[in-house]
Amino acid sequence: MLEALRCHPSISSVVPIDASFRGLWDALVADSVKFSESRWLVNYSHGRFAIRARSRLLRQQLRRQCSEFDIVLLIGGRYEPFPVPYAMFIDTTVDLTAAGWSPWAPGRNDQLWSIGADKEQLRAATQVFTAGRYVAEHLVRDYGIAPDRVTPIGCGISYPMASIPARTPSPKPTILFVGHDFERQGGDVLVEAFTRVRSAIPDAQLLLVGAAHLPESATGITLLGEVDDPHQLSDLYRNATVFCLPARFEPYGLAVLEAMAHGVPCVATRVGAMSEILHDGQLGLLVDPEDVQGLADTLTSLLHDRRLQDTLSQRARRAVEGQKTWDAVADRLVKKLLPALRTR
Repeated sequence: MLEALRCHPSISSVVPIDASFRGLWDALVADSVKFSESRWLVNYSHGRFAIRARSRLLRQQLRRQCSEFDIVLLIGGRYEPFPVPYAMFIDTTVDLTAAGWSPWAPGRNDQLWSIGADKEQLRAATQVFTAGRYVAEHLVRDYGIAPDRVTPIGCGISYPMASIPARTPSPKPTILFVGHDFERQGGDVLVEAFTRVRSAIPDAQLLLVGAAHLPESATGITLLGEVDDPHQLSDLYRNATVFCLPARFEPYGLAVLEAMAHGVPCVATRVGAMSEILHDGQLGLLVDPEDVQGLADTLTSLLHDRRLQDTLSQRARRAVEGQKTWDAVADRLVKKLLPALRTR
């Protein structure tokens, strides 16, 4: 996003500000949550002390800026409102996260406070940009933000489209899963469904990228662990027959976008922005979360249907080329934000 904004013809300069915790601040914030080990990461990121400390660091950074700026763009993260114009780009809210995936939600004692702080920060923003349309609708309906101050703009992929070679699918029917949070992203559901796929297609194989937990009896499954090299990951996308992300909760779904950019037919669940990304099944196939048999049937049918694979592959790549690059996302943001700045 930052690089795309830097290159935008209507933006004169972009100055990144890092308000992450370091040194003493890191120790203080960590110490403030040390008695909540089961929710340590959530509290470290979104607890009361963490939000106040991060807000103070951000205000310090802004005071150090020698040049004038028109607006601060907060990309993710949670802060207290502050007395300069700011816009926000988010993929979810505290409220949606608490409802969708409890391990990411603040503890019960902090949840109402966190949702209230989230509303306060978002309501004070000049503009709020969301990755998914469903988040924008939620902000208007549940957070009471005026519709003209909320705009869904999507997300982009990190791969330049021109650098992605043509697909070279494996001779074996190959399902690829890429997820850093195995349970939240439905890896266990996919493993169970795959045993049923393999009974219908004995030479099918499943490649799992990320930390995974496999039953001892699993066959046809290769655990690849974390793949940090983008070129290696790109090769995995290009060699896959189908990409599958049967998530229980997924705010947006960047891995699905990456697969689409590589022309891989996608199967995903109806959660978060998945229906928006896959256009309710026109650019990929959708199943309900936790539906093991439905997922197995959909994967088996798609692996057998070469014509449908080719159709979805071509549609998906065209959709990403036209709308899902960071340059396109930045352009939508700027077109909405500039008129709002002129009226201030």
